[in-house]
Amino acid sequence: MERYRSRTKAYRPAFPICRFLVPKGRQPLLESMLGRRKMTMRQYLRHLISLARREPRKLPVRSRFTTGYQKPRLNLQKVNFRPHGRDWGEFKTIARGCGVSMCRLFVHLLLMDSKTEDPTDAVASRWWVGLREIVPTPAKFLIRTWWIRQKPPD
Repeated sequence: MERYRSRTKAYRPAFPICRFLVPKGRQPLLESMLGRRKMTMRQYLRHLISLARREPRKLPVRSRFTTGYQKPRLNLQKVNFRPHGRDWGEFKTIARGCGVSMCRLFVHLLLMDSKTEDPTDAVASRWWVGLREIVPTPAKFLIRTWWIRQKPPD
């Protein structure tokens, strides 16, 4: 699948007042993900957009003309924040392209992000470590080398 580029631009307001409606049962998950990643909501929205770009096949898709909203009686809680206008516009474009509301897409990406195995808890070393594997084949002699290095800063 071909990657897409966002062409959305928002100059004014640069940081609009925005709101997501998150089910009460998912609010502790949101708070733990923000704490685990050490991000604000503005940064986390950008992270979720990059997650949607990396894994477009896992996004919710509706083949109807109407927008799919969250189920009723979920006891939705308001989450207010001020994202970058460009991020908000891009997130809205992704949600409309999928045929779901922005709140539903946000919760879906939140659940996707909580299930991904992320190397944020990995321990980085100062040293470069090289692993060498020699694979004898009938026609050629193949040597593969992997280099493991320190995790770059976020």
